[in-house]
Amino acid sequence: MKKLLLTAIGAALIAAPSLAGAQTITGSIAASATIQTVFAFGTPSPLNFGVITPGTAATASGYIPLQRNVGVIYTLPDAATTGRLVGPAGNLTPTYTCGIGTTNAAITSAFSSCTPATAATAVLTIAAPAGLTTEYVIFNGSLAAGQTNIAPGTYTGTIRITATAN
Repeated sequence: MKKLLLTAIGAALIAAPSLAGAQTITGSIAASATIQTVFAFGTPSPLNFGVITPGTAATASGYIPLQRNVGVIYTLPDAATTGRLVGPAGNLTPTYTCGIGTTNAAITSAFSSCTPATAATAVLTIAAPAGLTTEYVIFNGSLAAGQTNIAPGTYTGTIRITATAN
């Protein structure tokens, strides 16, 4: 009985709070995450009018994908000469429609101009998307029949697009 009483008293002392009071401590661990900016052009699909019979109209379409998770301001650094083709008889200046699309097939937001007055002219500003997105900068070009009735040869040019994160 005495042994049972001592065991019960010992258990009670272990379970009882300390007479000096319970001590509590708090530790902390820093936590962080860095979401990277994704802002990159992909591989372009060239705009090629093909082989044209003189005096015949021609059309072509080209695009470049842009993957982003930030807002963007588009400009055309060549301004009024954007997409000009140079060849043996001088310049060919196609008529363009341009803008961005959710696919490479259709423009859903048109640029204000495909040949702006200055290189600094913003042709389209878009807010940041809710997540990572890929959009396509699309240029559709056309040459009128009268434009193609010139000296034979290859006429080439470049369409330059500047995308600035905002």
